[in-house]
Amino acid sequence: EERNMSYPEIVGEYDWEKGGSTEKYNQGVKINADGTASYREYNETRSESFERTGSGTWKVEDDVVWVHCVELKKVTKSKDKFAIVKTPDEVKVDKNVMVDIKLAQLKNAPASSSGLKN
Repeated sequence: EERNMSYPEIVGEYDWEKGGSTEKYNQGVKINADGTASYREYNETRSESFERTGSGTWKVEDDVVWVHCVELKKVTKSKDKFAIVKTPDEVKVDKNVMVDIKLAQLKNAPASSSGLKN
């Protein structure tokens, strides 16, 4: 893990938002000095929303920050307001997921003060 210590400048919390009028998308990552990290992704369309959250460790290889999530949990919610029977949330858990984030994306991201909730 010594190689991470050569990247102290990326320790922090980051949030990105994308999307237009019909879709909301944001992604967040928290990179800690002790080598741990947490990841969050949220996407909302007219018909459903999903959120993926996970935590684990991070490392830098070339120009990519890899966040290794021990478990990545995805919760999908249906937004059908007219359903007589509400569709239950769909929960899916994947083990050992590697999330890649470009180093440049971190360096250009506005450091967020919102705080990731993992």
